[in-house]
Amino acid sequence: MPGLAGRARNSSDCAGNMSEPRTLCRAQSWSGDAAMIVQGLGAIDHHFFLTRGVARAMGISLTDAMAQGRLTAEGYADMVARCRGSDCAGNCQLWLAHQAAQAKEAPRDCVNADALNRLR
Repeated sequence: MPGLAGRARNSSDCAGNMSEPRTLCRAQSWSGDAAMIVQGLGAIDHHFFLTRGVARAMGISLTDAMAQGRLTAEGYADMVARCRGSDCAGNCQLWLAHQAAQAKEAPRDCVNADALNRLR
């Protein structure tokens, strides 16, 4: 995904951000072609629901986006994998908990922000 490499943050940037629900962290390591270099991935079901939850908070149905040809199954799987590769799921959960109305854009530092904002 274009622009992802320049916005990556390391894990030390995530420390202490739990009190700032709108400050999320991008995955630790990315190359220009979005290949992940991580030591461990989070639980797939947990990150599937986080990815879908952020999309829903923005008024996006990822299922509808796939049916309309705006998102491929591979693209969806890549979004979940990127979420699994980041270590800031707690921040994402806090952001979701603070959404009282439809969000106009994805959390600014979300690893999937660019992809989700394009689907909006």
